[in-house]
Amino acid sequence: MSEKRQTEEHYLEWKVKVFGLLKEHMQYEEHDPVYEPSIPVEQDSSLEPIDLHQGDPYVQDRSRKADRLVSPVHTLPVKATRELLGIVKDRNCVHMEVDLQEYPGLKYKTGDHLGALLSSYLEICSAVSTETIAALIQFAPNESAKTHLTRLSSDKAAYDELSSAAYLNFGRLLRHAAPEEGAWNGLPLAFIVEALPAMQPRYYSISSSSVTHARQIAITAIVSDKRVAGDAVVPGLCTNHLLGAQRAHLAESSHETRINAHVRKSTFKLPAVQPHPTIMVAAGTGIAPFRAFIQERARLSKMGRPIGRTILLFGCRNEYEDYLYKDELREWEKIPELQLSVITAFSRPSAGDKIYVQQRVQEKADEVCDLVYEKEELLHLRIGCHGKRCLEGARARVASPTRLE
Repeated sequence: MSEKRQTEEHYLEWKVKVFGLLKEHMQYEEHDPVYEPSIPVEQDSSLEPIDLHQGDPYVQDRSRKADRLVSPVHTLPVKATRELLGIVKDRNCVHMEVDLQEYPGLKYKTGDHLGALLSSYLEICSAVSTETIAALIQFAPNESAKTHLTRLSSDKAAYDELSSAAYLNFGRLLRHAAPEEGAWNGLPLAFIVEALPAMQPRYYSISSSSVTHARQIAITAIVSDKRVAGDAVVPGLCTNHLLGAQRAHLAESSHETRINAHVRKSTFKLPAVQPHPTIMVAAGTGIAPFRAFIQERARLSKMGRPIGRTILLFGCRNEYEDYLYKDELREWEKIPELQLSVITAFSRPSAGDKIYVQQRVQEKADEVCDLVYEKEELLHLRIGCHGKRCLEGARARVASPTRLE
């Protein structure tokens, strides 16, 4: 269960308790809500789609700190793209490069993020909260649907059971509660607009260096499809959007492929003093910012700048499926001035025992300690793991008080 989902559930549990206390000690009464739309919806059949203002993909609020860290949204042309996975039929990993030439004011620094935005405003595919389900009860088309929605909104176990069996978005919820055709015709459009959350950007670590590619940004995205009960697949929304853009670009049509995007500043950076040694720990697409870091250090080393020892510990399934940027890394290892060592951990090797990147971190404990304590070097450690288990495992190994356990 995601941390966001846990936070929401804790809030709703707290809310139920507070309402109970208010009714018990202050004699408050709880009434069924009467829906009053805050958004007026007017139908106008005289307009054609071309006459409608399509709006902006993302409205920024400069009073919010988070929005002050991002650039304006631009529609960026896809410059190049390729598939990164090897002999894999049912998985995709997109490498995509977008061009910044049209927007001189749009700049980035190595380690920043690219926010990809979809072309719609509302998250129609997002999971439905129990609070939204409770608000929907008043529009239930029959007693059966009302009973079902009431149970889902008040019984956490029932909600969790249905959510795990079928990814519960708004459309699936309506179909599950009242599958009869036309059952929900009376549901106000204004309620749907208000109930669905606003579409949010999806952020990807930039996998190119601003030193080597100042007017071009690369991202690395694994297409994340989720399997639910009954072998049903819930497609990852933005990653499949990027996959579609990749296929459109590779189709070599005359139509230019573009994506809506903006740049977000990040504190995930290279050490300011390049001679300091750097250890990078990554699994899967967590390698993205490290590709940018190594790309930059390789360029600086060729310019005669002193570069400290660079160690990349990278975990993936095996060498043939998802060893991302393998050829590039091998070429960079050949640059003597770069002092790059790439150490792999294969969890599903074609031969031999499986090993995880956390174990590789423990194996390198002696070398890390030598750099820090014996040579009195200032060591920079960067961890790029999307999975919580990998991230916590790597941190635990690094923080271990002994070299080898």
